[in-house]
Amino acid sequence: MSLRTRLALVFIAATLVPLGATVWVTTILLDYSLRQSPVDQLSRLSRSLEKTGRQYYQQACEQLKADALAGRIAPAPLPDAVNDFAAGAETERFALTGDGGSKLLYLVRTPAGIKAFQRSLDIRMSDLSREYSDARSTVETHAFGDLRRGVFIAWGLAAGAIWLVALTLVWLAATRFSRPIVRLTEALKSLAAGNFRVRVPNERTDEIGLATEAFNRMATQLEQSRDRLVYLTQLASWQVLARKTAHEVKNSLTPIRLTVE
Repeated sequence: MSLRTRLALVFIAATLVPLGATVWVTTILLDYSLRQSPVDQLSRLSRSLEKTGRQYYQQACEQLKADALAGRIAPAPLPDAVNDFAAGAETERFALTGDGGSKLLYLVRTPAGIKAFQRSLDIRMSDLSREYSDARSTVETHAFGDLRRGVFIAWGLAAGAIWLVALTLVWLAATRFSRPIVRLTEALKSLAAGNFRVRVPNERTDEIGLATEAFNRMATQLEQSRDRLVYLTQLASWQVLARKTAHEVKNSLTPIRLTVE
């Protein structure tokens, strides 16, 4: 595994955990901020309004039925809706009447016939239902859930893009840092193989540049030492050859000298 890859892996390992924690905390804060928006408050208010209206209507029905069965209220004139109730099989029915649903009607089937009981409500139930429908329509129109999902997607993409840019910068820095080391390593291998002419281009002034300069000086000194060694070896060989030549010449001249003498 190359040094550049190791540096990139160290960066990934050192940033994933903090990045995950940062994204998690930021997502929680962002979600909390979004939940404080007017649309979300309107959504919660409308649901609370619906729940309150249902509870009030249920309590009003129970109270009207209890008063009717206990005889605390007198029967009211039969409304037009009694015909529909009489045609059915229900034993009792509750319905809203009056302006805006301001009155609650209780129809009950008794042995003496159908009786109707009525009481006024403090809340206009039809208006309340319409206001709830308008609020829900406003919430759905603004599509808050889609907004929140879009914000989270945008935030995730932005965080991922920033991390990728940082990883790219680290990769480029690691490449710039590791390239001279790789060249120096290759030059050392070549020098160990006997290539004393190898040199490493150096334009740096940091520690790597100093190491490269030291290598170039060492290679130059080794080349000079090798050249001197070769010269001395050749010189020694010439001296041996000269001595042998002189000896052979001397051996050849000895008979001639004796003959001349």
